[in-house]
Amino acid sequence: MSTTKMPRNRRAFSLLAVTCILQLIGTSPSGASIHGHTASSLHSTKIQAIGNRTFSNALDVNWSEFPGSVFSLNPPDFVDGVDSETVTNVSVLLIWDEPESYGFPITNYEVRKSTNGRSWTAVTHKASSNATLLVTGLTGGTEYQFKVRAITSQGKGQYSDIFTVSTIDVTPSLEIDADTVLTDEDITFTVSSNVDEGSNIPGVGKLQMKSCPSNNGVLENFEDASEYDVAWTSPSKPGKCKATYTFTPDGGKAISKSLTINVEKYKMSYAEVEWDFSDYTDIGVTVVIYGNDDEVWDGAVKVQLQYKSWSKGTWRTLETEYAEGEDGAYLSQYPGFGYYRVNVSALGYKNESGFW
Repeated sequence: MSTTKMPRNRRAFSLLAVTCILQLIGTSPSGASIHGHTASSLHSTKIQAIGNRTFSNALDVNWSEFPGSVFSLNPPDFVDGVDSETVTNVSVLLIWDEPESYGFPITNYEVRKSTNGRSWTAVTHKASSNATLLVTGLTGGTEYQFKVRAITSQGKGQYSDIFTVSTIDVTPSLEIDADTVLTDEDITFTVSSNVDEGSNIPGVGKLQMKSCPSNNGVLENFEDASEYDVAWTSPSKPGKCKATYTFTPDGGKAISKSLTINVEKYKMSYAEVEWDFSDYTDIGVTVVIYGNDDEVWDGAVKVQLQYKSWSKGTWRTLETEYAEGEDGAYLSQYPGFGYYRVNVSALGYKNESGFW
């Protein structure tokens, strides 16, 4: 017996036969012509695909009846219906339809992945006839392409159409209502991840304040990647703070988002003064103090009504009251014709009224 070795760079088949010289013609995986057999003799023939350890079942053939016969391998059909059942930030559960395998059990499915449709990587997994595979170790927010083919003892089938799917993006989002906050108010942060995807990826979130003149610290243990409103007591001193939200998804890498916050001291900004000169014996003055962002100043502020006669240049205080909240302070005095003004302590606000 002798066999003819095929070049390694050709896709072909090796043949075992008895008492004959075999010559293999053709490189198709579905068939090959065998020549040089002994006429009027019975041969037991097995076919093995290069790179496959398993031989086909023995085939007894009377060569005189089939001169120049072609023996065909039957690899499985094209894989169809590739889809995803579950998608997370780090994994995709692929499913597909089991193809026709022509009586030969499917021993494995070869799955390949790519992020550009050109360079393909084999997905490592155990041999299985199940038409499903959990692909792990992926990167969140990334588009992947997959293709699948079935393998039997008769060879490898054709790859499926390329299936494209994107893993969930869990990049954190960190927001506050304003770029500037005041020392007397809490900061409300909105922290979230993959909210647009509508999935709650399990993991651990952590919000950290640092580089603040005061009130540094950490809030953590958010349960998943949902949206949360987080109240944080504003630093008591003005300055700049850095807030960082870090989300570590289960099975994935930590991802952070930071923003800088300007903290300004809450202080009185201006006063609204309403004059009433309708009564010749009484001057009415209503004063309301405002702080930052046009908010009414809630604390008590000393308000003075001051007077200077036309002939004398010295201001004197006629009355002192305290402005509190929206009620403000009401002052009523009338020493005579002259100049009037309002002085608010700690604000230096003076409203010249002209003369009366």
